[in-house]
Amino acid sequence: MSKNILVIGADLTSNGGIASVIKSHYKAYQSKEFPFKLFLLKTNHYKDKSLIFEVLILFKAFFQCLYFILFKKVKIVHIHSSAKVSFFRKSIFLLLSKITGRKIILHLHSSDFYGFFLTKNRRLKRYINFIFNRADRIVVLCTDWENKLREAYNLKHVVRIANPINLESTSIQEHKVTNNDNDFTLAFVGFLIESKGIKDLLMAMKQLKDKGYSSIKLAIAGKGELETYINKFITEHQLSQNVDYIGWVSGEDKDNLYKKSDTFILPSYKEGMPISILEAMNFGLPIISTNISGIPDVITVPRNGFLVTPGNVDEIVNAIIDCYKDKELRETISQNNLEDIKRFSAHQIFNQITEVYSDLLK
Repeated sequence: MSKNILVIGADLTSNGGIASVIKSHYKAYQSKEFPFKLFLLKTNHYKDKSLIFEVLILFKAFFQCLYFILFKKVKIVHIHSSAKVSFFRKSIFLLLSKITGRKIILHLHSSDFYGFFLTKNRRLKRYINFIFNRADRIVVLCTDWENKLREAYNLKHVVRIANPINLESTSIQEHKVTNNDNDFTLAFVGFLIESKGIKDLLMAMKQLKDKGYSSIKLAIAGKGELETYINKFITEHQLSQNVDYIGWVSGEDKDNLYKKSDTFILPSYKEGMPISILEAMNFGLPIISTNISGIPDVITVPRNGFLVTPGNVDEIVNAIIDCYKDKELRETISQNNLEDIKRFSAHQIFNQITEVYSDLLK
């Protein structure tokens, strides 16, 4: 039997988390020789298209999957899935792989992990359980997800593997800690949606301005449904000197934003294991985020930054002030993060993936 592996996931031209993870894995795979071949297959198109177009893409992917299984002699099918529509769509490929006798890895990514996979809906939970028990391994991002799945579905084949980051893709700098006499810049990078806590962050900036912390600035980089809200809030509360909405950034522009910032902030309500936090750590930035999902697996207080309760604006304000005032602490955190990020390198994480592959290829 061959040792070929088919990875099924997102459109790699997208900026989403699943696409970022698969691209990091694939780059690590291409960097050296492995005793298997890796093939990639997308099941949807990331840009908004008509329903007919999406159905056609799905049908095409189905037959491509069958082709890889039968003619490329794939032994393992590694399926990356989110929740809701993504999970139902990927279930088709999981069942096809099971029928054809392939080993299956179901790799879960979802900011709505708790709402979907721990649902109270009995029919949905039965279906999720049915799919889970047809996978040979279920990969989750963090300790809490692993514990919750084991408890909710009595699973014994759950494996915890963190999200990766390509350390060599960015120029790691010794972070320059700003003197308190100069502007202190917070960076937010992500989609501008309710669950990212952007409204709480804007309210925190207003409170900081009202308290007289005029040297604390916020740079918002992203795109999404709250763009109009952000601009309106900045205007209504006269925050144009405090908050800079710069739109979506990528590549060198994103790297430059991290280099110019003093702290990274992500006050989310829902997350998996945010790639943006790993990126910011790679530039030695202290992190302010929320104590949810996989974030506490990455951020230990006070070693790597500050964790607050989702929705608690006062805690966000206090964390920002504490970080701003303590230059020595920021210097220590910066060095800690430059060291700790190494355990999330794409090569180390892909080695963990290959251990799962090797186990299933026996």
